[in-house]
Order: sequence, then structure tokens, then C-alpha cells
Amino acid sequence: MLVVKIDNHEQARPQFGVNSADVVFEEIVEGGLTRFAALYHSKEAGLVGPIRSVRTSDFDLLENLNRPLFANSGGNEAVLQLLQEVDFTDVSSNAAMDVYQRLADRPSPHNLVSDTGSLRTIGTARGDGGAPPTLFVRRNFEGDAEKSGTCLLYTSEAADEGLGVHIGGRRIIKKKKERGGGGGGGGGG
Repeated sequence: MLVVKIDNHEQARPQFGVNSADVVFEEIVEGGLTRFAALYHSKEAGLVGPIRSVRTSDFDLLENLNRPLFANSGGNEAVLQLLQEVDFTDVSSNAAMDVYQRLADRPSPHNLVSDTGSLRTIGTARGDGGAPPTLFVRRNFEGDAEKSGTCLLYTSEAADEGLGVHIGGRRIIKKKKERGGGGGGGGGG
């Protein structure tokens, strides 16, 4: 799994390679600004970015991805010190500047880019990352075959119709009639 920290400032738009990501998280950084953490697993992007700095808000995501490759443009000294406690493979511009470039037609710092193939090559040279965890399981309702890589969309309309949601065989959102109040024992989680 490759995680790339991507700028979402208005001067960074349009971003590159976001559509090739398997999952994109939007994180609030400061002053109402956001950045993306784009996860690449099944596709490559010939150009990805603009790549920006690591924040402490990235730590929980990284820790849940089983030692991912992490591409970023560095960070302040305190954050980089804390980042050393997180298990990941460093493919940042600090670790491998030769696979990064700056675009002349954009102002800095909104112009640092790379490509997923080069970032993965650096990751392999640094010991690779771990295999990504299965985030979702898709069931083929015509058979029992399971496949990973499903996008789950849950709406309030589905709740109103009494539909339950299951992940990994465990019901996480109960059907409407199971949520009702009153008496029935039994714990739940």
C-alpha cells in the first residue's frame, strides 16, 4: 500500500493522480484547509501530487495500514520526530528527492510531484511495505465467493427501510426493528 499526502489548496488544483487512488481520505489540517491522504494499491498514477507535508493526523491512518509506503514532502521537526514511532516505509522527498520534481507552472509549495511507480521502487529498495489489510469484503450474492475492494455506501434511506450493514460477517448497523428501545436483554456492541 502506498499513501501519498496530496495538497487540496486552491493553488494546488487540479491535483494529479487522485482518480487512480483506491481510497482518498480528506483531512482537516489548519485554518479550514484540508489535504488528502490518497491510498494506491490496485492502480498506478503517472503523475501524483502536489505532494505536501506530514501531519500528526496522518499517524492513526498509517498505523492501521500495516507498514505502508508513505510519500510526503517532510514536515516540521517535532512532527518528524513523532513520526519515527509509526511503522511505515519512508518514501518522502527527504528520503528520495531524486524521484520528486517541481512543476514550473505552479507556485511553491503547491508544485511538488512524483509518480507511484518510482515511489514503489524506492519502497522496495527500503524493504517494502506490508501487505494492506482487507478493508471491506464483497459478497457475490449469486454464489459464496468473496472479493476484496468494495466501496460501501450507507444512507439514511437504507436505515429507514430497515437494512442492516455487515462488515467481515459482523453486523455493525442493525436493522430498524433491532434498534428499538425497551426491554430485550443481550448486550451488543
